[in-house]
Amino acid sequence: MTCFIPDIPNEKSKQAFRQYLERSGVVDRITSALVMLFSLEERPDDPLDFIRRNLGDPRPEVAEYEAALKSLEDARLEAEQLKINVDQLKRRLAKFEGSGEEVDGSEEEKCGL
Repeated sequence: MTCFIPDIPNEKSKQAFRQYLERSGVVDRITSALVMLFSLEERPDDPLDFIRRNLGDPRPEVAEYEAALKSLEDARLEAEQLKINVDQLKRRLAKFEGSGEEVDGSEEEKCGL
């Protein structure tokens, strides 16, 4: 039976990694987020979400996400309807161009213009 022992980083690699995090500002940003969390009088229900938001990872709330999806669906339906209107107008234009007739105002109203 073989026992798996993960590689344990030595002190030198730990120190190098720590310096890397400090140079890149990660330690300061995490510390700042934790200090802000600590200083709140009322603790948030989801501390991880609070930290994410304060680290610059603003994820939308569920309600915001659902509203955006509804707005997108409404826009798709409107675009579909507009395409149908354009197709109808193109067919009518081709019909009138072929017959030499003029389009009166009542015809435009029929197409929703």
